Amino acid sequence: MKILSQLLYVEPNKQEGFNFGYFIKIFNREKSNKIQLIGEGNNCGVVNSTDEAYRKTLWEIEYNGLVCKKLQAKLESSAIIIPCFTRPMSSDGGHDIYTHMLTSQAIKTNVELIKRVDKQFANMIKNAKNVLSDLGFVVSDKIIMTGFSASSKFAQRFALLYPEMVSCVIAGGISAISCLPVKEFNGEILNYPLGVNDYQDIMEKQFDKETYENIKQFLFMGDLDENDPVTYDDCFTKEERRIIYGIFDENIQKRWVKMIDVIDKLKLTNTHTYLVKGVAHSPQGIDKIIDANLSEIINNEQ
Repeated sequence: MKILSQLLYVEPNKQEGFNFGYFIKIFNREKSNKIQLIGEGNNCGVVNSTDEAYRKTLWEIEYNGLVCKKLQAKLESSAIIIPCFTRPMSSDGGHDIYTHMLTSQAIKTNVELIKRVDKQFANMIKNAKNVLSDLGFVVSDKIIMTGFSASSKFAQRFALLYPEMVSCVIAGGISAISCLPVKEFNGEILNYPLGVNDYQDIMEKQFDKETYENIKQFLFMGDLDENDPVTYDDCFTKEERRIIYGIFDENIQKRWVKMIDVIDKLKLTNTHTYLVKGVAHSPQGIDKIIDANLSEIINNEQ
């Protein structure tokens, strides 16, 4: 384990169930022994090598405006965990497995290195708790998942798959699509990542809807955001795209309005939405959202 100031890098550990390294960034203003764990997927573009993923993720966590860093600045004692996943490109130049977005293709791939990056991240969290405990910290039972753009999907989708591990989700630039904790809606079968129809096949257990619906979710998007990954095949399959356009809308801003309507119809009272005025595809405005909901964000341990 390398120690970089307040930044720790944990090497890949196949015995512990993760093929990639990950970073932990500790912030302990009050020198308390209690610490809140915050997670966010890395979102550093196409990276084929683990060395490049390490370098770009290090730059993200140190210099880029990650949502988890914005939350960490508000807390007295916390630790960020970010994985160094690759996002491989095929030999013909097409993007194949969008691990950073935790797509259905990423869940289904049998490529050994990137197989089930969701499970790998869950194992990283368990490992990080042991690392922090060894440093003398009492670690939160559950993790707050954060993200913007691709990592916003990672955050919400990880919470869908592992609701027992997550207390809260803060996700921006989510393309006006929320994971729905139902098997079908309006006659459409909803498989992962749109819904939970195939959850038992993926996770080999029943979906815990009650636990999932206790996770506080704060979803935000700019009213000028036109960045729409739904149109790309490495982000969504053609069938997923068809369902999204049918249930929500083809236009991303109209989709946001429809998404809120669907959330209301399903009575998902744990999910709160914010449309940030005058903002395009940017996490601008997240500070106000965090400030307005900080007590709920940090006091949702089950």
